[in-house]
Amino acid sequence: MRFSDVKIDSRIPTLPYDNAQALSGFGGVFLVPTVFSDDAFALPSAQGAAKQYLSDAARFDSDLYRIDIGLAASHEPLSLGQRRRAAGQVVLAFSGFNAVILRQSWPASGEADIQQLVRSDELVVDDYRAAAKASFKDSASLGRKVLLDYERFHMNVDTTRAQLGLPPT
Repeated sequence: MRFSDVKIDSRIPTLPYDNAQALSGFGGVFLVPTVFSDDAFALPSAQGAAKQYLSDAARFDSDLYRIDIGLAASHEPLSLGQRRRAAGQVVLAFSGFNAVILRQSWPASGEADIQQLVRSDELVVDDYRAAAKASFKDSASLGRKVLLDYERFHMNVDTTRAQLGLPPT
């Protein structure tokens, strides 16, 4: 699919690649926009390692979405048991994502980024385990660590995606 002569309000827009998004569809269809150039861009199908990563990330995102929906359905504060179950589900989602990407082969140029992504993923898992062990008691230091580790994880996701020729999340 290709879009050309793109205009908004009769003007050629500025479309930075940082604002681009890969599109996923049913049956493992993943389309990745090209860089906007000469008032045109295309949406070719993802190939190779980029398609593999998008497929893995789609399953991971779906797992996290199911957890979010389950938590949103509760109109009462969560009990300690419910919080521990939810934390366990998040740990399983992150650990599952790690297991999947670690057993696959990646281009040599992206292997270091994948390893860094796995390490940051493991920090998030450790945070959830620590929070559950502390019975989710408020702790400013743990709260800061969780935010920092999530930020690091997302930064590594974007670095990995860039290495695979994908736009950021």
